[in-house]
Amino acid sequence: IRMVRIDELPQTWCVLKGDMSLVGPRPDVPAQVEGYLPRDWAERCRVRPGITGLAQATFRSEGTPAQRLALDLKYVREHSVWLDLKIMIWTLGRLRDGGAN
Repeated sequence: IRMVRIDELPQTWCVLKGDMSLVGPRPDVPAQVEGYLPRDWAERCRVRPGITGLAQATFRSEGTPAQRLALDLKYVREHSVWLDLKIMIWTLGRLRDGGAN
């Protein structure tokens, strides 16, 4: 299931409902709040979570939590339609080249 990304299908429903976006920081669970400074958490939550994001397109799962947070915050500060398109293209390339995490 993970290899062909079928596990991501329920998130498509969340996108259609408007709870998520195609591109944005990956959603975190409440227990992960402890790993953030309050200002970083608040900034990261200014945009909808996404199925893919800048951190996933850049590192997949190899990045450290600090690296992923830095890219999530960069996305929040610089997000645009153009950046979203680039992230989707990069993500498709990652999927084609590397398969599942």
